[in-house]
Amino acid sequence: MRRVLVLSTAAILVLLVTSPAEAASSPFKLGTYKGKTSQGNPVLFSIVKATCNTGQVVGGVEQTKAGTCLSIQNETPHIVGTCSNGVPVQYGSVGGTYLIPKSGTVKLKGLIGTYDLRVTFRIGHNGRATGTGHFHEEYRYAPSPTAAPVNVVCESGAVTFKAKRTGR
Repeated sequence: MRRVLVLSTAAILVLLVTSPAEAASSPFKLGTYKGKTSQGNPVLFSIVKATCNTGQVVGGVEQTKAGTCLSIQNETPHIVGTCSNGVPVQYGSVGGTYLIPKSGTVKLKGLIGTYDLRVTFRIGHNGRATGTGHFHEEYRYAPSPTAAPVNVVCESGAVTFKAKRTGR
């Protein structure tokens, strides 16, 4: 059985390496970026001018700001791992629009229930991007109604990805 999990927008935490105020004048090339992970899965995202999630929450409300944003589509990148019970799993970052600081590094981190997903995007000024991703999950599973539950651990190991700008 294959499990596919996606982080919800409300549960994702965006950590910006530099101040969000710096992102307004970012020199990143706008357009669609395509590439692959080290596992051979496609990566697809865009760099756009828009109103973005800043990674700050005030009074329980996610803060936004106009600027240059990382816009993720299709739960990119898909990261595949295996659980200790032999079940393959696949995770992906949440879709959304995240403010890019001048450093070009956007860290997405989510902890939902039993799993932890971390993805870092490094956007270059030359129309290229790289990144890393990793997930870890632990849960208890009863293989049948009469069987005792067992601990299951799922792990992807480090997965890297590269993408380049393919157009506007």
